[in-house]
Amino acid sequence: MIKDLLIGISVWVIVMLGMFALTTPVFGYEPSQKLIAYVKQAEGFRATPYKDVTGVLHIGYGHNLEAKKTGYKRISEAEATKLLVKDLKTAYARISVPGRSLNSLSQQQLDILTDYSFHLGSNRKFPKMTKAVLDNNLSAQRQHYKRFAGGRELTGRNRLFYNTFLQ
Repeated sequence: MIKDLLIGISVWVIVMLGMFALTTPVFGYEPSQKLIAYVKQAEGFRATPYKDVTGVLHIGYGHNLEAKKTGYKRISEAEATKLLVKDLKTAYARISVPGRSLNSLSQQQLDILTDYSFHLGSNRKFPKMTKAVLDNNLSAQRQHYKRFAGGRELTGRNRLFYNTFLQ
């Protein structure tokens, strides 16, 4: 009985470690300068709190004040950049690609998935775009990249995304 229990626990640990290995972020991930520049241009810098198109309170380069429960009243551009890098790392950690190791993805693929996670909360909300990125299928990415808010296409952001990542 104890032997069966130990075998069961061992199998569970092996399965869990295997699942962990497939979803663990690349150790020491750093967002690329290309991604940082893109987000800075897409978001624009605001030193004081503002509401985005969906009514959520932000500061700097899209740092979500409501989700983070921080009390920023005013920040510098340097502080905003540090927050952005931290937020991109957090967004990267939320990337979900079951059955795939993030280690196998190119920086371009990681940048796109991190951007979707940063701006939209999760790449799971966009399975067609995620599949296109994972398959490195540029044609499909060009079909599925567009974003909308309040029923309106975000044409400026979409154009910037296309020019940055899909040309």
